Amino acid sequence: MSMTEYKLFAQRVGLVGITNLIVNLRGLILIPILTKTLGADAYGVWSVIMVTISLLSPLALLGLTSAMIRFLAAEKDKRKIQEGFYSVISVVFFAGLVLSLIVFLLADSFAITILKDIPAAPLIKIASVVILLQALDLASLEFFRAFGKMKKYSGLMLLPTFAEVGFVAYFVLAGFGLFGAVVSVIISRGIVLFTGASFILKEIGFRLPKFYGLEDYFKFGLPLVPTAMLGWITSSSDRYLIGFLSSPQMVGIYSAAYNIGAIIGFFGAPLQIILFPTISK
Repeated sequence: MSMTEYKLFAQRVGLVGITNLIVNLRGLILIPILTKTLGADAYGVWSVIMVTISLLSPLALLGLTSAMIRFLAAEKDKRKIQEGFYSVISVVFFAGLVLSLIVFLLADSFAITILKDIPAAPLIKIASVVILLQALDLASLEFFRAFGKMKKYSGLMLLPTFAEVGFVAYFVLAGFGLFGAVVSVIISRGIVLFTGASFILKEIGFRLPKFYGLEDYFKFGLPLVPTAMLGWITSSSDRYLIGFLSSPQMVGIYSAAYNIGAIIGFFGAPLQIILFPTISK
């Protein structure tokens, strides 16, 4: 790498670092809004729903976005970029749709077993849509990460943060409760998906994929799925355990403290986000 490339790398790390800091503040801002207005029980239900989404949305990616970065970071041929990206996004769409349907169908059992709160079942059914939307959002974000377009990447990271905080604050304070909070997440994810899709269409246009080379993507990506699962187990599965053994209120109290402590994690994330596409290229 030349000195110019090192400087660019450092600038991108700094940009993503600032973005991650702001994104991490979203949880801190939402804690008082939700807990003071709705109480610890409702915040516990919210936390379990968000943890479920944080598990299943990346799972819907099937490791293909990592493969996309690996194989497309240095690619210049527009047709190959189109083929790779649209093949990945198509698979992610169907995987996300299947996972959303599973959560929708199992919502009643989930509410009774984990949350011990039958009225939460409709919220889980509504939130199941977020799994699909967030999976597509994540896949779109990785497109910009792959090609080093970190300003757009950072912008699309910040957009749902501001949108979610704004909509949640409005709907919750207006009296729509946890239903309004969940709907707010759907709206914010939809806005990001539309914005990201607009940028991508402007960049590379559109063509129907023929799924050429997708086998190589799966060979690279699928072995990474257990790693993502294990990471989620160590960081988030405790909410389920607390909910099963105790109550949504205890989940809410635990999640509030955990989210405050987790802010320290943003220090290492920027380097990891930038390093992989740089090495791949």
